[in-house]
Amino acid sequence: MSEAATIACPMCGEDIKAIAKKCKHCGESVEKGASRSTSCSSISSDSKAKVKGDFAELTMPTGKLVGLTAATGGLYIFLHLFKVLKPLNKKLKDAINPTVFLVAVILFGLGLQISSRAAASAVSANSIVENYRSEFLRYADRASYTEIIEQSTMIISQIGDSLDFAWLVNTLAEFLIIGSSIAFIMIAFKMKKALESYTKDELDFDLKLNPVATAFFSIFYINFSIQKLMNN
Repeated sequence: MSEAATIACPMCGEDIKAIAKKCKHCGESVEKGASRSTSCSSISSDSKAKVKGDFAELTMPTGKLVGLTAATGGLYIFLHLFKVLKPLNKKLKDAINPTVFLVAVILFGLGLQISSRAAASAVSANSIVENYRSEFLRYADRASYTEIIEQSTMIISQIGDSLDFAWLVNTLAEFLIIGSSIAFIMIAFKMKKALESYTKDELDFDLKLNPVATAFFSIFYINFSIQKLMNN
């Protein structure tokens, strides 16, 4: 093969010399046997257009997704996933298991409901304290020492019961929300695998997502990765 012979760069499609080790147009390595880059910025404009066509309606800017989720106390991410579940599963080959998603929703909902009960119990304990304080100041000068001791003992017992119940309920709520978070992480890892398969099969692009980021940021990291593929 002569030096004048040219080939198409496997990354950008532009003509380069057959003996070239690096594309002068996109700067990517084109050595024989070299693996495809895992950088989102190295995919072609056609590939980015395909990703945008497949996922533009199924994702949103990650900052907006995080903000809406925070503003709604964690509810928005569930609503968003429920809305895009079916079309997203078609694009990413059943990335979201409906059963696991349902478990995450149920655990989160129960956790919120039970947490509100714990807060109500804590408020009840505070109310008991305030009521006793006002009654004590009102009748302290007329009540006997024995009556004050008996009343105080009863009030302390009621406060203790309320606080014990609040602690128990709050602990249960925390376990439920942790369970929901674990289910979310499971969904995120399955989406990670599906997205990596999508880029390899559809774009001929070897994408490797960070497992640590997947564990810590779950769905938000997957959304960010798709957005980066579309826009970077």
